[in-house]
Amino acid sequence: MPPTKTICLIGCAFNLCIAEGADAAETAERDLFQVGWLADETTDGFERREWLFTYRNHRRDMSWPWEESEAKDFDWGVDLRRNTGSSGDDGFEAHRFAGMLGKRFSPGLYAEVWLGNHRLDAPSRDASITTYEATVRLTAGDALDVRVQTGRDYLYREAFLPAGVTDLLAGRTHSVGLLWRPQPRLRAVGNVERRSLDDGNTGRRYAFSLLYGISPDWPWIWIGVGGEWLGYDEQRAGYWSPDDFRSVGVRLQAAFPLSERIEADASVNVDQLDESDIGTGDGQYLEAGLTYSLTPTLRLRLNAQRVNSLQAGDRWSETIYLLSLAGALL
Repeated sequence: MPPTKTICLIGCAFNLCIAEGADAAETAERDLFQVGWLADETTDGFERREWLFTYRNHRRDMSWPWEESEAKDFDWGVDLRRNTGSSGDDGFEAHRFAGMLGKRFSPGLYAEVWLGNHRLDAPSRDASITTYEATVRLTAGDALDVRVQTGRDYLYREAFLPAGVTDLLAGRTHSVGLLWRPQPRLRAVGNVERRSLDDGNTGRRYAFSLLYGISPDWPWIWIGVGGEWLGYDEQRAGYWSPDDFRSVGVRLQAAFPLSERIEADASVNVDQLDESDIGTGDGQYLEAGLTYSLTPTLRLRLNAQRVNSLQAGDRWSETIYLLSLAGALL
């Protein structure tokens, strides 16, 4: 979870995926490739553009398995990304390549590792690092889903900007995510995250939500409450690193068909924020998407996200747009 996206509810993509009905999730999880373009802007002058291509030979769905996902062969994949951006008068360019190997060891245990190179060219930094992400996912029946993840990468893609772009940091992130489904209409989601930055600072984040399925099957609507806490060991002047940031509020997620080929989805968080006795206020996370099925296996998607929050007592916002083509060619 990005340290600046303070009310995005446990990495919203994970939360949305696990809340879908079986048919909708199965369709999405069978996407083998994605080509996309992303635009990211914040109110403190950060701009980023990303071009991406990702491919994998097989998709695994732990929450809604289909027959083919029981196979135990190795998975493999590639991920290519090019980023350009700026903060104030400083610009940067980055190229990232990663390859993946994964394996389902049993119907309830899957692991994968991404390993690659991330080269960053910035005003005072021209360096490559080895980037990696390892994930182990365990499903115990229909009620419990656990994800353990660790990785290292540059953090600019999360609008994490120490001293503008003159000293972009890398960091190691370790997280544990939990989904508990005691009954079909009730879901509890939790996430614990620890991030160790290259400058020696350490941040921790705890998030939770409790959702009730008004319509748990497709089309679906989930509503509930959630909150999070974020804190860093040291408060640095070059980037937002609060000692004590809290949020709590209402969560709403929905997805529904607009026509035979068009589907819509939306996610809304409305929170009360409290930052280290510096300031309080309201915050929102808003996401909306449209998916157009060109063919049964090829989908065009437009997605928009907006975060309104606080940073160091000031209002802060981020807007992201993503246009992508995804699916399977065969």
